[in-house]
Amino acid sequence: MSHETEPAQVQETVKRARFQKKKKFAILLSYCGQGYLGMQFNHGFKTIEGELFQAFLKLGIMDDDSLSTPQSIHFQRAARTDKGVILLYFLLKTSLNENLCKELNSLLPHCVKVLAVRKVTAGFNSKTACDSRSYAYVMPTFAFASKEVAPSHQFRLMSETLDQVNSLLSPAQDPSCKRYVTQFSCSLPFIVKEAEFVKITIKGQSFMLHQIRKMIGLTIAIMRGYTSKEILEKAFKMERVNIPTAPSLNLLLEEPHYDSYNRRYGSDGVHEALDWSSCAVDIGCPDGGSMKNWLLTSLPLHTYEFPLKPEEKLSDPVCE
Repeated sequence: MSHETEPAQVQETVKRARFQKKKKFAILLSYCGQGYLGMQFNHGFKTIEGELFQAFLKLGIMDDDSLSTPQSIHFQRAARTDKGVILLYFLLKTSLNENLCKELNSLLPHCVKVLAVRKVTAGFNSKTACDSRSYAYVMPTFAFASKEVAPSHQFRLMSETLDQVNSLLSPAQDPSCKRYVTQFSCSLPFIVKEAEFVKITIKGQSFMLHQIRKMIGLTIAIMRGYTSKEILEKAFKMERVNIPTAPSLNLLLEEPHYDSYNRRYGSDGVHEALDWSSCAVDIGCPDGGSMKNWLLTSLPLHTYEFPLKPEEKLSDPVCE
């Protein structure tokens, strides 16, 4: 549900957007992806960009033609997200007046919010200029308990178990990994509404689809005793391993980092540094329901070998 915007105010905004000289800005967007089919606009489906584009249409930033070709307004995204992923920080480069921030929020649903707008260089590319991205996976600690222990908010993580978790996460920082991961660690436990949670932080250059959720899913599977540490070595070899994928609603994109851009342009007196520390958002913790359901239903039935393809299956012997 969106806030109401006065018709006269919208008309004035549309007029200003059409006739003022356009400049390049980066938009800091925060949203909760629950109930959406991902970030990227897909006609006929509910996506975050779909909500944003509808607001752009109402404010005259886009028209029906540019809706099918967002590149015409220099629209870019820093990254794409999985279905259901909760996003804290997201950069979108587009040509619009920074005074439209308030009007955009008045037309967006409560789960999507523009937090800030920063002026960027004419050649700024929100994806290629991104040096690294920080993600966080907030989860109840009972996920690391043995499979014999029923998931419960009364569970408390022992320091020895936390050490084991960090030991499993640390190999991902090895330089031999195909993707550059500079940080992968589990925080000390903290309490929210009598339940104990931990925050797994991962920072890297880029990530493949579902990669982070698979890394965490495999860590949980090892900690609960469904598989052994040896599967980690197997996963880095040529043989394919079917890795369990942890629930999506626990995953947060915390921040895309633009360190190189900030060093070059952040203090030139014309552009602003892409530093979002003053725009921090606290979205709380997931209730643990999706994790508990995954632990009790999907994970115990997971198989770590891919089924044979139809052409690979052994045929029945032929009687001559």
